[in-house]
Amino acid sequence: MKHTLTKLLKTVAVTVSLMTTTAVISAAEVVYDYSPDNRCCPTQCCNPVGDWYFKADALILKACEDGLAYGTAVTTTGPTSASPTATINSRVKNVHPKYDVGFRLGFGYMLPCDCWGLAVNWIHFSTHTNSHFDRNFAFDNETGTGNYFFPAYGASVYNFVELNGIDATEARWKLNLDVIDVELGRPFCVSECITIRPHIGIRAAWIRQTYNIENSVHVIATDAEVVVQDIHLRTNYQGVGLRGGLDTEWDLGCGMSLYGNAALGVLYGNFDVKSREHWIFFPGTTNSFEPEEKDEFCACRAITDAGLGLRWKQNFCCNTVGLILQVGWEHHYFFGQNQFEDFADIGGPVAFFPNLGEVKNGQARRGDLCVRGVTISARLDF
Repeated sequence: MKHTLTKLLKTVAVTVSLMTTTAVISAAEVVYDYSPDNRCCPTQCCNPVGDWYFKADALILKACEDGLAYGTAVTTTGPTSASPTATINSRVKNVHPKYDVGFRLGFGYMLPCDCWGLAVNWIHFSTHTNSHFDRNFAFDNETGTGNYFFPAYGASVYNFVELNGIDATEARWKLNLDVIDVELGRPFCVSECITIRPHIGIRAAWIRQTYNIENSVHVIATDAEVVVQDIHLRTNYQGVGLRGGLDTEWDLGCGMSLYGNAALGVLYGNFDVKSREHWIFFPGTTNSFEPEEKDEFCACRAITDAGLGLRWKQNFCCNTVGLILQVGWEHHYFFGQNQFEDFADIGGPVAFFPNLGEVKNGQARRGDLCVRGVTISARLDF
């Protein structure tokens, strides 16, 4: 019995010794082996090139926002003996932003503790667009046929007669976007070829929008365009909050890889909303109305980010300098950013006195802001 117990203890000791030795060897290989032949994940996670990096991205983005309709073009056809049915055809008119170029600048530092890294990124994007609709107001009492344009913002007292029927509309929308992220993250190895990097940090955002609309009447006697409604809308949002996300990378070999990133942030901030307008009921009249409205309020807003693309990595100068090039698609969604407000109705068109409060046009709805497009990125590690 004693002999058997002695053999058992020796066997356990040898096994533990082998396991410990193997673990130490494996750990040494994982942490310190940076040779090109080693495919252990920490070779990619803890980059041996350097502690610092700098990146610059070109952003080719397009903005889209709900609730930017500036009016509705309506065509009516009255009933006739041949066709007793009246028809109404309407087309909502919107501004349509196009692609514009922005940029993102960033730098990072690999902390000397267990591969944790600190990164700072700044996104700047600015875009603007305009839309013009030109169609003369017309109405035939006998046939019931007519062409109208009903504005989505401002007064709704137009299109009663030809003298104040809107003939042309010009809408101009502009967006300025700045976002700063400070994040702390660490890469982990899921398998030999897959790396994930969860991160958490702080986001600050400044989102500034303006929307200007002019409605005009064509005066036949003077052959001139007279602006009867000049609307200036503005909404600014600034906020700061927490942001967390997950970056992933799939190694394809030869320095090539696929990447996919996603993040969610919730910001606490403040809206500064203002509208300033000038209306006249008829061209040449001395009666005018200049409403102005201001509103400031606090609001929490969510922001989501997503990206997918192709990446290439290569080291130079005996692994002292690293270069990363990538191209991909990004999508940024800003919830509840359209907060444009305006007076929508006035009572007593002759006296031109405003009603108390607001009567909202159904087209003037609030909504979300989306920015998406192609990104081209270069990063230098040193």
